[in-house]
Amino acid sequence: MHPYFSKEKGTMIKTQSANNAPKSVINKYLDGVVAPTKDRKRIFRVLSIGQDDDGNAIIPQLIRCQGDFLIYDGMNSYYMVNGGRRGSDGEPIPERFRFQKDQGGMIICGERDQATFALLMMHPLNASNPLRDDNVTPVFELVDEAVEMKDYEDHADALMLALEILGKADADTLRNYHSYLGRDPNRSDEFISGGLKKTAIENPDLIIELSKDDTVDAVALIKNAVRKKLVRKDTKKRQFVDPSTGDVLHKVLPGKDMERSFALFLKGKPDLYKGYEKLLG
Repeated sequence: MHPYFSKEKGTMIKTQSANNAPKSVINKYLDGVVAPTKDRKRIFRVLSIGQDDDGNAIIPQLIRCQGDFLIYDGMNSYYMVNGGRRGSDGEPIPERFRFQKDQGGMIICGERDQATFALLMMHPLNASNPLRDDNVTPVFELVDEAVEMKDYEDHADALMLALEILGKADADTLRNYHSYLGRDPNRSDEFISGGLKKTAIENPDLIIELSKDDTVDAVALIKNAVRKKLVRKDTKKRQFVDPSTGDVLHKVLPGKDMERSFALFLKGKPDLYKGYEKLLG
């Protein structure tokens, strides 16, 4: 493949945006690629998605990809593509594409996202870019259309279920979901409900998982107790401590989720659990 970063073998021609590069060069990257339309979204997904022992997807928390990069005309010229907005000095500020865990490690492009779609297709970190440099390790890919449609339909089905779960849940349950996610519990019911609906749109599977987790109430209680300094979480020693006495309340085994482990412990200690409930009001 072409020597992507070998400047001595080509003249770098800096442009302000992908649209200023010659259309003939851009077409080399986009030729034959189906762009997003009103009825069809195109999905880019990170490659580093694994599975745990239970078959659940392990998605990186956040992967950023710079929006400025080189494209090659296949002969002797390079073009610097900047896909971001301009700063006060007139210079382009490169966009940073974000593949986030709470969005399934995906960037979904719709009809209005043509510029983003084109930039991601031309990106050297895109494994689906037929002109990418083999010496650059890819980070994401354009999902196959058949898989893409299934992903989109699955997302729509999951979203309907997640919104149904939220619609049937009482205020206390919604507040527990909210606190479980590490959010400020001192918010109005309307704020909490709106935030959870937004979460459902971005990651419906998370809401569905919360509805099936019998430790949600206890984990929410623990996070609120830590927030109010009724309990101290010692991450380094993997333990929870009573800050007033220094006594270790619970020691967490290696490999275990700290809050979930303490939650299971508290569920077996109803008097202690109720004591924290009373202190939290």
